[in-house]
Amino acid sequence: NLCLDENSIGDDGAAAISETLKQKSSLTVLTLNNNSIGVDGATAIAAALQQNNSLSVLSINSNSIGDDGAAAISELLKQNNSLTNLCLDENSIGDDGAAAISETLKQKSSLTVLTLNNNSIGVDGATAIAAALQQNNSLSVLSINSNSIGDDGAAAISELLKCYC
Repeated sequence: NLCLDENSIGDDGAAAISETLKQKSSLTVLTLNNNSIGVDGATAIAAALQQNNSLSVLSINSNSIGDDGAAAISELLKQNNSLTNLCLDENSIGDDGAAAISETLKQKSSLTVLTLNNNSIGVDGATAIAAALQQNNSLSVLSINSNSIGDDGAAAISELLKCYC
């Protein structure tokens, strides 16, 4: 496990870490919480993990990856079969980022846990996630606390629950 939380790591540091991830590695858990990683850093990590099949947990909570970083990570999920736990809390991810992740969830995904707490996901993002999960049978934990899904987003999620009960 490698935990590099709260170290003021920015995009350059994330790029350096991504170079190591490209090499054969036995690393299974990487946490980069509460740093200064933006879109470029998220994109570098996502590109590296397309070539890494050992990492099962990636947590980059409390950074600033935004919608574009979420989209880059969603591309990673299409290629990587080892990642089971993805935590993207507090990253300024909105409906576009949620939609990008949703498109990947519709396809093959090894994810069993996805957390998107404290972002800017609204009704459209919640609806996209709910629709995607109707086609995904691997995800067992979804956490989207403290977003702005509203009544319509809650209704979309509620419809999803009917499929599982």
